Amino acid sequence: MVNHSGQFERVKGLFSNVFDAGKAVGVYVTETPRTNCRVRAEGDKGGNKAGSILIHSDYKGGTVYNERTRWCASWRDDAGRRLTREERRQQNIQWAISEAEKEERERREIRESRFTASMILRECEPVTSHPYLTKKHITPTNTMFVIDARKVDAIMSERGIRNDKGGMWRTGLNGRLLVLPLLKDGELSSLQFIDGNGKKLFMRTGRVGGAYWLSSPIENYGASSRIGIAEGVATTYSVELVEGFPCVASMSSGNLRNVAMSFARRFPDKTFVILSDIGNGEEDAKKAGDAIGAPPIKPYFTEEDVRAFKAITGSDKPTDWNDYCIATGRL
Repeated sequence: MVNHSGQFERVKGLFSNVFDAGKAVGVYVTETPRTNCRVRAEGDKGGNKAGSILIHSDYKGGTVYNERTRWCASWRDDAGRRLTREERRQQNIQWAISEAEKEERERREIRESRFTASMILRECEPVTSHPYLTKKHITPTNTMFVIDARKVDAIMSERGIRNDKGGMWRTGLNGRLLVLPLLKDGELSSLQFIDGNGKKLFMRTGRVGGAYWLSSPIENYGASSRIGIAEGVATTYSVELVEGFPCVASMSSGNLRNVAMSFARRFPDKTFVILSDIGNGEEDAKKAGDAIGAPPIKPYFTEEDVRAFKAITGSDKPTDWNDYCIATGRL
């Protein structure tokens, strides 16, 4: 099932084949698609597939989407060839039909994914503790929940959610899962699951592009003069606990820009802080900052900080603001 929603930025021009279109947006297309499908994109990990391909109804072209970067590119087999007037007319008709079908399909899939997410949330319990939160030295919030992985698998089976090979989709996780509701434009969009070892997984069929996690009701963000935007939940909530201003988790570095622009539009009078990780994600944080005029800030670790972090966690490679707060004794 192909899932995406919201606004995509389109690469200029029309490509003559699906492979060039995919390359233009960072999506790996290895064979000519015969139907709508999901494919891997740059930055995918594990079984994630942030790329999707939608075929036009005449099967002579389509559009490749990168749901992580929110870029898309279109191709037509007849691109570059001068069309007759009748061919152009037929092409325009087919294009209009294809766009109408795509919009209706997206609306239906959004409704279905929201319903699936809400079913899982109804079976969740409030979280009092979880190994992931303990490891990150952060306390639970009322926007975090827990559920047994087997219940998630059962609900997804009941909903008929399948994997890319046609089998029933499974989380592949075990034990009690931390569940984080992701919102988009204030409505439930997807869920993230985190197991006791810190392995993370997004709900199959859920919409992640442009979605975010909030530690508290949106009214708290409107009441603050500053709003932080970070990548992960641990980083987000660490800064919020230490600095006292509310923060938003974009859930991936590639989604930082989408979330930053969304909140900047919603709260034009606020001061925004882009909380960058070190290394992976720095460039995405810069793009997010450039988009809303908020230069990103990243943590600086002294040698003493690194030694302290290693003594506490066993790792000598701190990279984000959660690590910084732990290393400096602020969490």
